[in-house]
Amino acid sequence: MNALKLGVVSVVLASAAFAAEANIVTQEATGQAAVGSGTEEKAFEEAKAQALRTAVEQAAGVIVQADTVTRNSSLLMDQVSTKALGFVKKYDVLDKKVEKKVVTVKVKAEIVASDLEKEVAAVQMLIGKLGFKKVLIAVQEQSIDSKGVSTKSEILPTVITDAFKRDGWTIKDEKSTGDGPIKISAGVSNGAVDAKEITKRSDVDYIVYGTASFRYVPPGAGTLPELDDKGKQILFFVTGSYDLAMFETRTGTQLAKVAGEIDQKRMMAMSKKVVGYKEVAQEFCAADAPRIVSELRKPVIEYLRNADVNGNEVTVAVTGVPDLEMVEQLEKAFGAVDKVTKVTTGDFSGGKVEYTLAYAGTAKELGSVLKTKSVKKKKINVTGLMNNKVELSLGK
Repeated sequence: MNALKLGVVSVVLASAAFAAEANIVTQEATGQAAVGSGTEEKAFEEAKAQALRTAVEQAAGVIVQADTVTRNSSLLMDQVSTKALGFVKKYDVLDKKVEKKVVTVKVKAEIVASDLEKEVAAVQMLIGKLGFKKVLIAVQEQSIDSKGVSTKSEILPTVITDAFKRDGWTIKDEKSTGDGPIKISAGVSNGAVDAKEITKRSDVDYIVYGTASFRYVPPGAGTLPELDDKGKQILFFVTGSYDLAMFETRTGTQLAKVAGEIDQKRMMAMSKKVVGYKEVAQEFCAADAPRIVSELRKPVIEYLRNADVNGNEVTVAVTGVPDLEMVEQLEKAFGAVDKVTKVTTGDFSGGKVEYTLAYAGTAKELGSVLKTKSVKKKKINVTGLMNNKVELSLGK
């Protein structure tokens, strides 16, 4: 009998061990980092971290490939990569070498598959919500030709727009505002004010805002021969910069800022493949767009994730409020609504009061709930909806 019990216990323990191991996937991956002006040890740590991120991305890739309904796997991988090291249970460094001041590290990582699957599912849900988000691209760009003449161009804005379309966003342009071209203030620091102004003119959730410029450098300014032996221009050098930000429109909150300049060395290499300045600028944008767009949209995913956990901030503006007692009664009524986790009451004046609600849903969904309510026998009427704002009036 004891032998039988021992056998059963052994089987149970073995099954538990198997289940624990089944939760782990093993991946090998390689990472590299330049020693540069830093130390070899610092480069080793950077290369190791890159190798571990790659290992997690490979494991996530297996999960994504198994899901036939996955949308935008590149955006999903962006998000998984930011938290990659958190999924690594343990790892071994299989190989390390240094060649021409570049450290290469190969690792073998054990990855917690269940945690990674949960993260993939969560990010997929957030990405799915992008299809319901509207973004306006308000980027003012100019190209200055080799003679110093400036013209309006749309190279970077077009590349960014195409990338957001692939994400599933609904794209709005300046024409949708109905009041002519949007005026772009100098510097994205002024964008919060402009974002709120744009919000009044267009029903969008987010705005990509900023400036970009390209300057076409005439022959003679580079360090390489730019003309062939017949005097024909064969290299087209371009310099430039961009200063962009992503704003959430309701509050004008800046979620992301991306600024930079063209890498002239890389532009030289790219210039050999093309036959004109515009093509050089376009190729630069195409090459750098994934990084620029990734830096713009990553905070949006985190913003949506936070909204799922803590609720969206929805402004509820009420007119026809007779007195302070009704202000307090409305606060209690809003707090009792399902999915509302917090109510903050603003100023009360002239029969008007604004509340800020933390609500796990959209403004439209909240409006649909509120229109069925009444306070002290006064019916609540929904008179307006835009972005994250609900406008109400009290019945008589």
